[in-house]
Amino acid sequence: MDVRRSVVAIVVAARSARRWDAYSPRRGGDFSKSSGLVCPATVRWAGVRHPETIETLSRGRAFVDATADMLERVRRIRARRPSPSGRVIPEVDGTLRLTDMYIAPGTIAHSTDYRELAADIMAAIHESTRDAVRQHKLAIEDTAWPEIPEVQWVARRR
Repeated sequence: MDVRRSVVAIVVAARSARRWDAYSPRRGGDFSKSSGLVCPATVRWAGVRHPETIETLSRGRAFVDATADMLERVRRIRARRPSPSGRVIPEVDGTLRLTDMYIAPGTIAHSTDYRELAADIMAAIHESTRDAVRQHKLAIEDTAWPEIPEVQWVARRR
């Protein structure tokens, strides 16, 4: 299931469940405004949430937790690929930022052409970035998203 559709499903379910909860005596709601949307359970047991509200909130929490776990795995990514000559090793993180660069001792002092050294550094950065992108995609693909049911679209009242 598409992640965007899942988020929309959670929001729609929360909106429809909120309609039940908004008019509960616990929240100080006015039952005259409810236009027939008052849940009998809410009227009988003040302070008890509707089961759909509880289910929607727990699904939302599960979705947020899965997203946080995925982002944590992305933050831990560190890609280090050496240059073709092996003299330079850049470090790129999961958000594709260059975080560090290791240059072998004597590389700059013994370099005869600055263009060759620059090309060597750039090749190593490109290779490390490619590896970070690969690891980033794997972190996203390995995420276990919670099961979110299909929810009918509820038109918003104005």
